[in-house]
Amino acid sequence: TTVSNFAAGIKKHGVNHGGRPYMTTSYYNSTSSDYYANYKSEIGYNRPAGVYVGLYLGHDDTYEYHFMPGYGYYHDATEGFRGINVATNWGYSDMIDYDYYRSRYSFYFIWVRP
Repeated sequence: TTVSNFAAGIKKHGVNHGGRPYMTTSYYNSTSSDYYANYKSEIGYNRPAGVYVGLYLGHDDTYEYHFMPGYGYYHDATEGFRGINVATNWGYSDMIDYDYYRSRYSFYFIWVRP
């Protein structure tokens, strides 16, 4: 499904099962846009965050075409590393390199706020 359809589904589920209105915001994160600070803020406020990694042509990768819940981050300013903690569909957690994925894939964050 598309990112916007996935976001709409999250919103509908929250409204139907949460009993209160939700606002859904999708951000497209290209190589020219940097939403890492927004992601850190959402996690800091304990809000749900969805992470979508799209297809990178010519590269077979575990995370292609996956929506995953984002639950944390790791930022090492000295090394210049910015990581995103995600729970995968296979029952384990992993950290992905934010800058690596956003420069090679279609990369979205999705937030659902009550």
